[in-house]
Amino acid sequence: MLFSHHEPLDREKHAGLRFSPRQTWQFAAEELRIPVVSGEALLLAREYVLAFPLAEGGLPHALTGIRTNTYVNAKGQWNARQVPVHVRRYPFVLAEHPATAQSSETRRDFTLHVVPQAPHFAAGKGVALFGASGAPAPVLEEVQKLLVRLHADTELTQFLVQQLREAGLLVERELRLQAAAGGPVAVVQGQALVDEQALAALSPEVLLRLRDTGALALVHAHRVSLTNLVDSRWACVFADQPVGASHAPLPAASALRSALAGLSTRPKVDAPADAAGRLRAVLAGKK
Repeated sequence: MLFSHHEPLDREKHAGLRFSPRQTWQFAAEELRIPVVSGEALLLAREYVLAFPLAEGGLPHALTGIRTNTYVNAKGQWNARQVPVHVRRYPFVLAEHPATAQSSETRRDFTLHVVPQAPHFAAGKGVALFGASGAPAPVLEEVQKLLVRLHADTELTQFLVQQLREAGLLVERELRLQAAAGGPVAVVQGQALVDEQALAALSPEVLLRLRDTGALALVHAHRVSLTNLVDSRWACVFADQPVGASHAPLPAASALRSALAGLSTRPKVDAPADAAGRLRAVLAGKK
């Protein structure tokens, strides 16, 4: 887990840290399910299979491999056009303070946390996080701004997923993956997909509400991502099945037809108008 050992950033304890953002992606080589926010979902759908969480309050996630992240090669390079924001913001994360008598819906307090053991600090070279007076350096102020935007998009995405859940669209599915032609079939559990029959049965009123909030755009990104069930870099056969179903491999053409069933019968729904702006901000400085 990328953020399993983070701690509050302290101007005295971490005064000597030097931030060097130009690192390989080796630190994410074991990340198999990477959280995704709504502002990046449509772009990531071109590269990854996007699935939904089973637990309430969770985020959609990009599937990146069976045992290792197959988008990260031996040299630490990321072999895709887009890298999820969750990975890009490493080694910084916002942590919200527990609610107090002084907090409210309009005032919420956060602390910037850091992973001191991250390779971004290992060399001892780079940009200081604090100035001589102890004030945050410009690079740290920029990190804070980006994390605040990402936190807002995270909460929006959680809201959109909850709408899909309440509409009865999310159903638990096992994913069968065959990493090489003729190889063993692995069963990937612990995710939900959009139920095509439930989607087709939605009333016009519910469809309109999901469209207006942006939840339908998230469904569209998910469905587009299912094309990667067949021809992503780590799956030659990848089909969804109800939990406990037979695990015999399917021909790639059948898996693709199943994944794309009805995809062209509904018009494309654009993401919320401000999503692209949030995405550009969060992805600023992409390698």
